[in-house]
Amino acid sequence: MDRNTLIDRLFRRLEGIPRQRIWLLGIGLSVLMVELLVAPIGFLIKGHVPVDYLFTGLVTAVVVASVVLWLADRYLQVVAQQNLRLQLRMQHVIFETTPLGVLTLNAQLQVTRINPAALHRMKALGLTMQSTLADWWHPDDLPTVRKHLLQLSLGTGRLILQNQRVTGPAGGVIWVDLALSSLVQSSGSGEGVLLILTDVSQRHEAEQAIQKLAYFDALTGLPNRRLMQDRLQQALASRQQGEGHAHGAVIFIDLDNFKTINDQLGHQVGDRFLKTVAEALGRSLRQGDTLARLGGDEFVVILPELDTSAAVAALDTARVAKKILAQLEQVLGQAYPGFSTSASLGVVLFRPGGPDSDELLRRADIAMYQAKAAGRNTFRFFEEAMQNEVNQRAALETELRHALSGQQLFCLYQLQTREVGGVCGAELLLRWRHPQAGVLLPEQFIGLAEQSQQIQSIGLWVLDQACAQLALWQTQPLLQDLRLSINVSPVQFAQAEFVSQVLQALARHRVPPNRLCLEVTESLIQQDLESCVRKMTELRGHQIRFAVDQFGAGHSSAADLSRLPLDQLKITRRIVQRLPDDRQGIVVAKTLIDTAHNLGLEALAVGVETDLQREQLMALGCSSFQGHALGQPVPVDELAQQLMVRQLALG
Repeated sequence: MDRNTLIDRLFRRLEGIPRQRIWLLGIGLSVLMVELLVAPIGFLIKGHVPVDYLFTGLVTAVVVASVVLWLADRYLQVVAQQNLRLQLRMQHVIFETTPLGVLTLNAQLQVTRINPAALHRMKALGLTMQSTLADWWHPDDLPTVRKHLLQLSLGTGRLILQNQRVTGPAGGVIWVDLALSSLVQSSGSGEGVLLILTDVSQRHEAEQAIQKLAYFDALTGLPNRRLMQDRLQQALASRQQGEGHAHGAVIFIDLDNFKTINDQLGHQVGDRFLKTVAEALGRSLRQGDTLARLGGDEFVVILPELDTSAAVAALDTARVAKKILAQLEQVLGQAYPGFSTSASLGVVLFRPGGPDSDELLRRADIAMYQAKAAGRNTFRFFEEAMQNEVNQRAALETELRHALSGQQLFCLYQLQTREVGGVCGAELLLRWRHPQAGVLLPEQFIGLAEQSQQIQSIGLWVLDQACAQLALWQTQPLLQDLRLSINVSPVQFAQAEFVSQVLQALARHRVPPNRLCLEVTESLIQQDLESCVRKMTELRGHQIRFAVDQFGAGHSSAADLSRLPLDQLKITRRIVQRLPDDRQGIVVAKTLIDTAHNLGLEALAVGVETDLQREQLMALGCSSFQGHALGQPVPVDELAQQLMVRQLALG
């Protein structure tokens, strides 16, 4: 054995030797060296050193040192073997008990060793030691894993791959993070790969759940507003870069009368309704289209791949819109036969260089409201004229906020007469004296007031004006028996405090409640019949009267009307204007008048412009009328004069 090598090894391992044994070895060597050094001193004193001592001492020193060094080296070997066995035992325990999957592959990427944790997962997936890489890994992950395994099996290095999928013949997927390390021979060449698999399936599920909450609607599973906007921006960006098709489209979908279903049948039925709608919409679309739920009863469809021709793109979009309407009508009609369920669609096309995603959605929303205004259950394309109208309405809404405080609202009154010429009541008609546009009729601003939530304050002002006027009439013999009708907005009627507000106004002005008649619309009755029955019955208990305005414009059933404490049905102006020449109009008018009589109610025709219309209505059985032929809407101070003239004419 090379002594230099042995000595080097000794010194390299001294740190691992227990301290006591190093002391013993040092003491032994020290005694020997003292003996060798001290004894010659005596010899020097005596004047001579025996030659045999020098030779014998030298040999003894060499022998003793060699024995000591051999014993130390042997001891170090034993200690190293013990440490190695301990390390191997620890590695074996870790290999067998760790929850991490551990495998070794040879240079041919075949499994040579596998621990119990990995074996358990293999068996669960139907894998064996003979399974190939193609059996182990998901097809989408296999190329990446194979490439890195080949590189590491032939060289040196380490690598971590996250979110890889292990599959097997038995089905199922385990998501794992991979730690890969080369197995290197003593010569330095690669002989395989060590794989450590960490099961991250739960982490992946949690990430997917977070992802779903962030980008998908919890109720329907559809993309939410955030993901929809991302996809719309991607579609716009691809066109800016010259990729994809030239045109695309956005369809904004709003469900009609969803609130009625939700309120009357409960939120659970409302949720099922929305799921049914989502499924029906999904069946109406093509592959590659996006369907998203914005929230509530609003959905959006993105058609990213339409023709380069705007005309062809519009035709294709119209076909999709018609298919959506037909699908919803069929599915919802079968699932909810007792409800008027439909949808209104707003459509806008987009192209390179066009507006951004927010503007597109705003335009689609505008077009959707145009579809609602057109009668619902239809679709409308956005046009620039719509934008101008929106701008005008926005300006009008701002101006309307100052109309009440600026005393720009005022009331006119129109008499309601009977067949024989007597007066049975009057209606308060609201007007807005606009600073620039002149006098505006209710149909020009009431809808805007409802949308902007200003109708509550306007409605309360009208109610107060009516009660104040009725109180004043109590002091005038000519007018003290006159009933006064006012229109009630569905938005105002829906307020929880509506009943108390009416009663407080009557009490404040000390008005007999039977002199006030509240007019409601058929749409209000259809939207929430139960609420109408409850509130109207409570007010009827205080002798307040009720009429249905624009009767014939909606689809109220006699059964629904019979549940309400009504006094009068006001036949809509649209039917009256068709008289006396339109035969179908005559039939409809007769039906409406008969309905009123069958329910024991008074039929009053609105919008009577000519004597011929009045005579035709009288022949059909109508006995009460309102219109320009019988009296123009006038300020309150002229109403008494108008009434006096009529009474003088009757003698």
